[in-house]
Amino acid sequence: MRIGLLVPQLVKEGGTERQVVRLAAELQTMGEDVTVFTSVVNPRTCYPDVTSRLNVVAAGRHPLATRLPSRRLADYLDMRRLAAAVAGPFDVLNPHHWPPHWAAAWVAGRAVQRPAVVWMCNDPPWRWGPAERPEALRAAGPFRRALRALFLRYDLALVPRLDRTIVLSDYVRRIFEEVYGTPATVVRSGVDLAALDGERCRAAASSVRKAHGIGPKTFLLLSVNILMPQRRVEDAVEAVGALLARGHDVHLLALGSTTYDPACAAGLRTLVRERGLEGRVTFTGSVPEAELAAYYHACDAYVHPNEEQVWALAVTEAMACGKPVVVSTGSAVHEVLSDGRDALLVPPRRPDAIADAVQRLLLNEMLRRRLASRGRRFVERTLSWRRYAESMMGVFEEAIAAQRDGRLGAATAPRRDTALVR
Repeated sequence: MRIGLLVPQLVKEGGTERQVVRLAAELQTMGEDVTVFTSVVNPRTCYPDVTSRLNVVAAGRHPLATRLPSRRLADYLDMRRLAAAVAGPFDVLNPHHWPPHWAAAWVAGRAVQRPAVVWMCNDPPWRWGPAERPEALRAAGPFRRALRALFLRYDLALVPRLDRTIVLSDYVRRIFEEVYGTPATVVRSGVDLAALDGERCRAAASSVRKAHGIGPKTFLLLSVNILMPQRRVEDAVEAVGALLARGHDVHLLALGSTTYDPACAAGLRTLVRERGLEGRVTFTGSVPEAELAAYYHACDAYVHPNEEQVWALAVTEAMACGKPVVVSTGSAVHEVLSDGRDALLVPPRRPDAIADAVQRLLLNEMLRRRLASRGRRFVERTLSWRRYAESMMGVFEEAIAAQRDGRLGAATAPRRDTALVR
Protein backbone atom coordinates (compact mmCIF):
# COMPACT_ATOMS: atom_id res chain seq x y z
CA MET A 1 0.00 0.00 0.00
CA ARG A 2 1.26 3.50 -0.87
CA ILE A 3 0.77 5.68 2.21
CA GLY A 4 1.46 9.38 2.68
CA LEU A 5 1.66 10.67 6.26
CA LEU A 6 1.26 14.43 6.77
CA VAL A 7 2.36 16.32 9.89
CA PRO A 8 2.87 20.08 10.51
CA GLN A 9 6.56 19.90 11.51
CA LEU A 10 9.18 17.42 12.68
CA VAL A 11 11.62 19.61 14.58
CA LYS A 12 11.07 18.59 18.21
CA GLU A 13 10.13 15.58 20.27
CA GLY A 14 6.47 15.46 21.27
CA GLY A 15 3.34 13.34 21.19
CA THR A 16 2.26 13.98 17.59
CA GLU A 17 5.79 13.79 16.22
CA ARG A 18 6.48 10.50 18.01
CA GLN A 19 3.19 9.05 16.82
CA VAL A 20 3.93 9.87 13.18
CA VAL A 21 7.53 8.64 13.04
CA ARG A 22 6.77 5.46 15.00
CA LEU A 23 3.79 4.71 12.79
CA ALA A 24 5.86 5.29 9.66
CA ALA A 25 8.63 3.03 10.94
CA GLU A 26 6.21 0.22 11.83
CA LEU A 27 4.43 0.47 8.48
CA GLN A 28 7.78 0.24 6.70
CA THR A 29 8.66 -2.85 8.73
CA MET A 30 5.32 -4.34 7.67
CA GLY A 31 6.32 -3.87 4.02
CA GLU A 32 4.28 -0.76 3.19
CA ASP A 33 5.53 2.09 0.95
CA VAL A 34 5.52 5.13 3.25
CA THR A 35 6.41 8.79 2.68
CA VAL A 36 6.19 11.44 5.40
CA PHE A 37 5.37 15.00 4.29
CA THR A 38 6.02 17.96 6.58
CA SER A 39 6.80 21.66 6.41
CA VAL A 40 10.11 21.47 8.29
CA VAL A 41 12.20 18.55 9.51
CA ASN A 42 15.25 18.32 11.75
CA PRO A 43 16.24 14.66 12.13
CA ARG A 44 18.81 15.59 14.79
CA THR A 45 16.22 16.95 17.21
CA CYS A 46 13.14 14.87 16.36
CA TYR A 47 13.67 11.22 17.28
CA PRO A 48 16.89 10.88 15.29
CA ASP A 49 17.08 7.10 15.70
CA VAL A 50 13.76 6.74 13.86
CA THR A 51 13.41 9.82 11.64
CA SER A 52 16.76 9.23 9.93
CA ARG A 53 15.44 5.92 8.59
CA LEU A 54 12.31 7.38 7.03
CA ASN A 55 11.53 8.85 3.64
CA VAL A 56 10.70 12.42 4.68
CA VAL A 57 9.82 15.23 2.26
CA ALA A 58 10.08 18.75 3.72
CA ALA A 59 8.03 21.28 1.76
CA GLY A 60 9.44 24.30 3.59
CA ARG A 61 7.39 27.06 5.14
CA HIS A 62 5.58 29.63 3.04
CA PRO A 63 7.72 32.81 2.68
CA LEU A 64 5.02 34.92 4.35
CA ALA A 65 4.23 32.51 7.18
CA THR A 66 6.74 33.91 9.68
CA ARG A 67 5.70 37.52 8.99
CA LEU A 68 1.98 37.21 9.55
CA PRO A 69 0.36 38.38 12.80
CA SER A 70 -1.92 35.33 12.88
CA ARG A 71 -0.79 31.76 13.42
CA ARG A 72 -3.90 30.49 11.66
CA LEU A 73 -3.12 32.44 8.49
CA ALA A 74 0.44 31.14 8.67
CA ASP A 75 -0.86 27.58 9.08
CA TYR A 76 -3.12 28.04 6.06
CA LEU A 77 -0.25 29.18 3.83
CA ASP A 78 2.04 26.44 5.14
CA MET A 79 -0.60 23.82 4.35
CA ARG A 80 -1.02 25.18 0.82
CA ARG A 81 2.71 24.73 0.32
CA LEU A 82 2.63 21.28 1.92
CA ALA A 83 -0.19 20.18 -0.38
CA ALA A 84 1.81 21.29 -3.41
CA ALA A 85 4.69 19.05 -2.31
CA VAL A 86 2.61 15.87 -2.10
CA ALA A 87 3.29 13.99 -5.32
CA GLY A 88 1.43 10.70 -5.66
CA PRO A 89 -0.16 8.54 -6.49
CA PHE A 90 -1.10 7.30 -3.01
CA ASP A 91 -3.68 4.82 -1.85
CA VAL A 92 -4.06 6.62 1.50
CA LEU A 93 -3.19 10.06 2.84
CA ASN A 94 -3.04 10.04 6.63
CA PRO A 95 -2.76 13.59 8.09
CA HIS A 96 -2.02 13.92 11.80
CA HIS A 97 -3.08 16.73 14.13
CA TRP A 98 -4.43 20.03 12.73
CA PRO A 99 -4.46 21.40 9.99
CA PRO A 100 -2.68 18.83 7.73
CA HIS A 101 -6.09 17.28 7.02
CA TRP A 102 -6.78 20.40 4.98
CA ALA A 103 -3.71 19.77 2.82
CA ALA A 104 -4.69 16.12 2.39
CA ALA A 105 -8.22 17.09 1.31
CA TRP A 106 -6.84 19.57 -1.24
CA VAL A 107 -4.49 16.93 -2.66
CA ALA A 108 -7.28 14.36 -2.89
CA GLY A 109 -9.55 16.89 -4.61
CA ARG A 110 -7.11 17.50 -7.44
CA ALA A 111 -5.81 13.93 -7.86
CA VAL A 112 -6.67 11.92 -10.97
CA GLN A 113 -6.56 8.77 -8.84
CA ARG A 114 -8.13 9.97 -5.59
CA PRO A 115 -6.51 8.60 -2.40
CA ALA A 116 -8.57 7.81 0.68
CA VAL A 117 -8.06 10.50 3.32
CA VAL A 118 -7.90 9.24 6.91
CA TRP A 119 -7.40 12.00 9.49
CA MET A 120 -5.72 11.19 12.80
CA CYS A 121 -7.35 13.90 14.92
CA ASN A 122 -5.00 13.98 17.91
CA ASP A 123 -6.28 17.19 19.45
CA PRO A 124 -9.31 18.79 17.78
CA PRO A 125 -8.95 22.44 16.72
CA TRP A 126 -12.14 23.44 18.54
CA ARG A 127 -11.03 21.85 21.79
CA TRP A 128 -10.32 25.05 23.75
CA GLY A 129 -13.13 27.27 22.62
CA PRO A 130 -14.96 30.13 24.38
CA ALA A 131 -16.66 27.84 26.91
CA GLU A 132 -13.38 26.35 28.13
CA ARG A 133 -10.94 29.26 27.85
CA PRO A 134 -12.91 32.52 27.67
CA GLU A 135 -10.04 34.59 29.06
CA ALA A 136 -7.68 33.35 26.32
CA LEU A 137 -10.22 34.14 23.61
CA ARG A 138 -10.83 37.66 24.96
CA ALA A 139 -7.09 38.32 25.08
CA ALA A 140 -6.76 37.31 21.43
CA GLY A 141 -8.53 40.46 20.24
CA PRO A 142 -11.35 40.91 17.68
CA PHE A 143 -9.20 40.21 14.59
CA ARG A 144 -7.92 36.88 15.84
CA ARG A 145 -11.33 35.91 17.20
CA ALA A 146 -12.86 36.56 13.77
CA LEU A 147 -10.14 34.54 12.07
CA ARG A 148 -10.64 31.68 14.49
CA ALA A 149 -14.37 31.62 13.78
CA LEU A 150 -13.71 31.69 10.03
CA PHE A 151 -11.22 28.84 10.15
CA LEU A 152 -13.43 26.69 12.35
CA ARG A 153 -16.38 27.27 10.00
CA TYR A 154 -14.23 26.11 7.08
CA ASP A 155 -13.10 23.10 9.11
CA LEU A 156 -16.70 22.13 9.89
CA ALA A 157 -17.48 22.18 6.16
CA LEU A 158 -14.36 20.23 5.13
CA VAL A 159 -14.20 17.37 7.64
CA PRO A 160 -17.39 15.56 6.48
CA ARG A 161 -15.71 15.20 3.05
CA LEU A 162 -12.87 13.12 4.49
CA ASP A 163 -13.11 9.34 4.21
CA ARG A 164 -12.43 8.53 7.86
CA THR A 165 -11.45 10.28 11.08
CA ILE A 166 -9.55 8.55 13.88
CA VAL A 167 -9.47 9.77 17.48
CA LEU A 168 -7.66 8.50 20.56
CA SER A 169 -10.59 7.99 22.93
CA ASP A 170 -14.33 7.57 23.29
CA TYR A 171 -14.37 10.94 25.08
CA VAL A 172 -13.15 12.71 21.92
CA ARG A 173 -15.30 10.53 19.66
CA ARG A 174 -18.50 11.65 21.40
CA ILE A 175 -17.59 15.34 21.15
CA PHE A 176 -16.30 14.96 17.59
CA GLU A 177 -19.52 13.38 16.39
CA GLU A 178 -21.57 16.09 18.09
CA VAL A 179 -19.48 18.91 16.57
CA TYR A 180 -19.01 17.55 13.04
CA GLY A 181 -22.04 15.29 12.71
CA THR A 182 -19.90 12.47 11.29
CA PRO A 183 -18.65 9.24 12.91
CA ALA A 184 -15.11 8.68 14.16
CA THR A 185 -13.11 5.54 14.90
CA VAL A 186 -11.12 5.07 18.11
CA VAL A 187 -7.54 3.80 17.83
CA ARG A 188 -5.26 3.97 20.89
CA SER A 189 -1.72 5.25 20.47
CA GLY A 190 1.36 3.18 21.27
CA VAL A 191 4.08 3.17 23.92
CA ASP A 192 7.81 2.78 23.30
CA LEU A 193 8.43 -0.10 25.70
CA ALA A 194 12.10 -0.57 24.82
CA ALA A 195 12.99 3.04 25.64
CA LEU A 196 11.29 2.86 29.05
CA ASP A 197 12.79 -0.38 30.32
CA GLY A 198 16.26 -1.67 31.08
CA GLU A 199 18.97 -1.46 33.70
CA ARG A 200 20.18 1.93 32.49
CA CYS A 201 16.82 3.55 33.27
CA ARG A 202 16.61 1.94 36.69
CA ALA A 203 20.19 2.88 37.53
CA ALA A 204 19.50 6.52 36.66
CA ALA A 205 16.51 6.60 39.02
CA SER A 206 18.67 7.02 42.13
CA SER A 207 20.37 10.05 40.59
CA VAL A 208 16.96 11.67 40.12
CA ARG A 209 16.22 11.41 43.82
CA LYS A 210 19.65 12.73 44.76
CA ALA A 211 19.37 15.65 42.32
CA HIS A 212 16.15 16.80 44.01
CA GLY A 213 17.18 16.00 47.59
CA ILE A 214 14.62 13.24 48.08
CA GLY A 215 15.58 10.54 50.57
CA PRO A 216 15.21 6.81 49.87
CA LYS A 217 12.40 6.42 52.43
CA THR A 218 10.26 9.28 51.11
CA PHE A 219 7.26 8.13 49.07
CA LEU A 220 7.85 9.92 45.78
CA LEU A 221 4.90 10.94 43.61
CA LEU A 222 5.40 11.93 39.99
CA SER A 223 3.18 13.95 37.63
CA VAL A 224 4.13 14.80 34.04
CA ASN A 225 2.12 17.72 32.68
CA ILE A 226 2.45 21.05 30.96
CA LEU A 227 1.35 23.46 33.67
CA MET A 228 -2.02 24.67 32.41
CA PRO A 229 -5.46 24.87 34.07
CA GLN A 230 -7.05 21.69 32.74
CA ARG A 231 -4.11 19.63 34.01
CA ARG A 232 -5.37 20.25 37.58
CA VAL A 233 -1.88 19.96 39.10
CA GLU A 234 -3.23 21.92 42.07
CA ASP A 235 -5.25 18.84 43.04
CA ALA A 236 -2.03 16.82 43.35
CA VAL A 237 -0.48 19.64 45.38
CA GLU A 238 -3.46 19.73 47.76
CA ALA A 239 -3.29 15.93 48.07
CA VAL A 240 0.34 16.20 49.19
CA GLY A 241 -0.71 18.64 51.91
CA ALA A 242 -3.42 16.24 53.09
CA LEU A 243 -1.01 13.30 53.17
CA LEU A 244 1.57 15.25 55.17
CA ALA A 245 -1.17 16.22 57.64
CA ARG A 246 -1.88 12.50 58.08
CA GLY A 247 1.76 11.91 58.98
CA HIS A 248 3.01 10.46 55.67
CA ASP A 249 6.46 11.29 54.28
CA VAL A 250 5.67 12.22 50.66
CA HIS A 251 7.13 14.42 47.93
CA LEU A 252 5.68 15.45 44.56
CA LEU A 253 7.82 16.00 41.46
CA ALA A 254 5.79 17.90 38.86
CA LEU A 255 7.47 17.69 35.46
CA GLY A 256 6.46 19.85 32.52
CA SER A 257 6.78 23.25 30.91
CA THR A 258 6.20 26.24 33.18
CA THR A 259 6.31 28.74 30.27
CA TYR A 260 3.27 27.62 28.24
CA ASP A 261 0.86 29.28 30.70
CA PRO A 262 2.95 31.51 33.02
CA ALA A 263 -0.12 32.62 35.01
CA CYS A 264 -1.02 29.02 35.83
CA ALA A 265 2.57 28.21 36.83
CA ALA A 266 2.72 31.28 39.06
CA GLY A 267 -0.58 30.34 40.69
CA LEU A 268 0.71 26.86 41.48
CA ARG A 269 3.87 28.24 43.09
CA THR A 270 1.73 30.59 45.17
CA LEU A 271 -0.41 27.66 46.27
CA VAL A 272 2.68 25.73 47.37
CA ARG A 273 3.85 28.69 49.46
CA GLU A 274 0.42 29.26 51.00
CA ARG A 275 0.17 25.61 52.01
CA GLY A 276 3.71 25.57 53.39
CA LEU A 277 4.76 22.82 50.99
CA GLU A 278 8.14 24.19 49.95
CA GLY A 279 10.53 21.27 49.96
CA ARG A 280 7.65 18.84 49.43
CA VAL A 281 6.54 19.91 45.93
CA THR A 282 9.10 20.48 43.20
CA PHE A 283 8.37 21.97 39.77
CA THR A 284 11.19 20.77 37.52
CA GLY A 285 10.19 22.51 34.30
CA SER A 286 10.58 20.65 31.03
CA VAL A 287 12.71 17.52 31.09
CA PRO A 288 14.35 16.07 27.95
CA GLU A 289 12.39 13.08 26.74
CA ALA A 290 15.49 10.90 26.97
CA GLU A 291 15.49 11.50 30.75
CA LEU A 292 11.80 10.80 31.35
CA ALA A 293 12.29 7.06 31.91
CA ALA A 294 14.63 7.74 34.83
CA TYR A 295 11.95 9.90 36.50
CA TYR A 296 9.31 7.21 35.99
CA HIS A 297 11.57 4.60 37.56
CA ALA A 298 12.50 6.94 40.43
CA CYS A 299 8.91 7.44 41.64
CA ASP A 300 6.89 5.17 43.90
CA ALA A 301 3.58 6.08 42.25
CA TYR A 302 2.38 8.17 39.35
CA VAL A 303 -0.46 10.69 39.91
CA HIS A 304 -2.58 12.04 37.05
CA PRO A 305 -5.20 14.58 38.22
CA ASN A 306 -6.08 15.87 34.73
CA GLU A 307 -9.51 16.57 33.29
CA GLU A 308 -10.84 17.10 29.75
CA GLN A 309 -7.81 15.30 28.32
CA VAL A 310 -8.05 13.45 25.00
CA TRP A 311 -5.73 10.64 26.16
CA ALA A 312 -2.73 10.52 28.56
CA LEU A 313 0.45 8.99 27.21
CA ALA A 314 2.36 9.68 30.44
CA VAL A 315 0.04 7.35 32.38
CA THR A 316 0.74 4.44 30.05
CA GLU A 317 4.47 5.20 30.11
CA ALA A 318 4.49 5.07 33.91
CA MET A 319 2.63 1.77 33.76
CA ALA A 320 5.18 0.45 31.26
CA CYS A 321 7.87 1.27 33.83
CA GLY A 322 6.08 -0.90 36.38
CA LYS A 323 4.65 1.89 38.53
CA PRO A 324 1.19 1.99 40.15
CA VAL A 325 -0.92 4.87 38.85
CA VAL A 326 -3.63 7.07 40.36
CA VAL A 327 -5.70 8.46 37.48
CA SER A 328 -8.53 10.98 37.31
CA THR A 329 -11.58 9.84 35.38
CA GLY A 330 -11.44 13.27 33.74
CA SER A 331 -8.60 11.94 31.60
CA ALA A 332 -9.69 9.73 28.69
CA VAL A 333 -7.01 7.11 29.37
CA HIS A 334 -9.20 5.84 32.21
CA GLU A 335 -11.45 4.27 29.55
CA VAL A 336 -9.02 1.34 29.17
CA LEU A 337 -8.18 0.99 32.89
CA SER A 338 -9.96 -0.95 35.65
CA ASP A 339 -10.13 0.49 39.15
CA GLY A 340 -8.33 -1.75 41.62
CA ARG A 341 -7.03 -4.04 38.90
CA ASP A 342 -4.40 -2.07 36.98
CA ALA A 343 -4.94 1.44 38.36
CA LEU A 344 -6.67 3.43 41.08
CA LEU A 345 -9.28 5.71 39.54
CA VAL A 346 -10.49 8.89 41.25
CA PRO A 347 -13.06 11.57 40.36
CA PRO A 348 -11.71 14.81 38.85
CA ARG A 349 -11.19 17.86 41.07
CA ARG A 350 -11.01 15.71 44.20
CA PRO A 351 -7.68 16.17 46.05
CA ASP A 352 -9.08 14.18 48.96
CA ALA A 353 -9.72 11.20 46.70
CA ILE A 354 -6.16 11.42 45.36
CA ALA A 355 -4.84 11.51 48.94
CA ASP A 356 -6.95 8.48 49.89
CA ALA A 357 -5.71 6.52 46.86
CA VAL A 358 -2.06 7.36 47.54
CA GLN A 359 -2.51 6.44 51.19
CA ARG A 360 -3.80 3.01 50.12
CA LEU A 361 -0.62 2.54 48.12
CA LEU A 362 1.56 3.79 50.96
CA LEU A 363 0.10 1.33 53.44
CA ASN A 364 -0.26 -1.69 51.18
CA GLU A 365 2.87 -2.93 49.41
CA MET A 366 1.02 -5.91 47.95
CA LEU A 367 -1.47 -3.54 46.30
CA ARG A 368 1.38 -1.48 44.84
CA ARG A 369 3.02 -4.59 43.39
CA ARG A 370 -0.22 -5.99 42.01
CA LEU A 371 -1.24 -2.78 40.27
CA ALA A 372 2.26 -2.28 38.89
CA SER A 373 2.51 -5.83 37.55
CA ARG A 374 -0.94 -5.89 35.98
CA GLY A 375 -0.51 -2.39 34.57
CA ARG A 376 2.74 -3.27 32.85
CA ARG A 377 1.27 -6.47 31.40
CA PHE A 378 -1.70 -4.52 30.06
CA VAL A 379 0.54 -1.99 28.28
CA GLU A 380 2.79 -4.72 26.87
CA ARG A 381 -0.17 -6.67 25.54
CA THR A 382 -2.30 -3.89 24.10
CA LEU A 383 -0.40 -0.62 23.56
CA SER A 384 2.61 -1.49 21.38
CA TRP A 385 3.43 0.56 18.30
CA ARG A 386 2.93 -2.57 16.17
CA ARG A 387 -0.61 -2.92 17.54
CA TYR A 388 -1.22 0.74 16.72
CA ALA A 389 0.09 0.35 13.16
CA GLU A 390 -2.02 -2.75 12.57
CA SER A 391 -5.14 -0.95 13.78
CA MET A 392 -4.38 2.01 11.51
CA MET A 393 -3.89 -0.34 8.56
CA GLY A 394 -7.32 -1.83 9.26
CA VAL A 395 -8.92 1.60 8.99
CA PHE A 396 -6.92 2.41 5.83
CA GLU A 397 -8.09 -0.79 4.15
CA GLU A 398 -11.69 -0.13 5.16
CA ALA A 399 -11.54 3.43 3.79
CA ILE A 400 -10.10 2.25 0.46
CA ALA A 401 -12.73 -0.49 0.14
CA ALA A 402 -15.56 1.96 0.92
CA GLN A 403 -14.23 4.41 -1.64
CA ARG A 404 -14.08 1.74 -4.33
CA ASP A 405 -17.65 0.74 -3.48
CA GLY A 406 -18.73 4.33 -4.06
CA ARG A 407 -19.38 5.20 -0.43
CA LEU A 408 -17.94 8.72 -0.22
CA GLY A 409 -16.93 10.62 2.88
CA ALA A 410 -16.98 10.01 6.59
CA ALA A 411 -20.65 10.93 6.84
CA THR A 412 -21.65 7.62 5.24
CA ALA A 413 -18.94 5.53 6.88
CA PRO A 414 -19.91 2.77 9.31
CA ARG A 415 -18.40 3.23 12.75
CA ARG A 416 -15.71 0.67 13.45
CA ASP A 417 -14.35 1.13 16.92
CA THR A 418 -10.90 -0.43 17.32
CA ALA A 419 -10.66 0.57 20.97
CA LEU A 420 -8.85 -1.97 23.10
CA VAL A 421 -10.99 -4.68 24.60
CA ARG A 422 -9.67 -6.98 27.30
